[in-house]
Amino acid sequence: MSGGTFNYHEMHIEGMADYVRRTYLKHKSREWVEFVQTQKCKWFKPYSKETLKVLKKAYKVLRIAYIYAKCIDYLEAGDYGEEDFKENLDYKIGELSQEMKITFRVSPEQIKTWIEDYDEDDYLF
Repeated sequence: MSGGTFNYHEMHIEGMADYVRRTYLKHKSREWVEFVQTQKCKWFKPYSKETLKVLKKAYKVLRIAYIYAKCIDYLEAGDYGEEDFKENLDYKIGELSQEMKITFRVSPEQIKTWIEDYDEDDYLF
């Protein structure tokens, strides 16, 4: 198994990025917002456009941090030489630009899943 330099903690960064992405998508989804507001969480208010922009930027920053950590992990583990490290880092960052164009779309099936998996305790602080 490759890597391990960071004890696989880079996966936590990836998990945080995914959470931020889902939060963004939920707050941007009219169907999801309407559903949550009809539940016991009447106080729920979707985030403003400005906050959504920050979440989108946070996602990108977290994904970049994950990509760097993963590539450094492979370099330190000997899976990448210096040239491979640089090439793969550039390639992965380039892929992120393409990913950003499609990752912030949500399908009706995904919204249905969110509604089916709804747990009011997730919104009680």
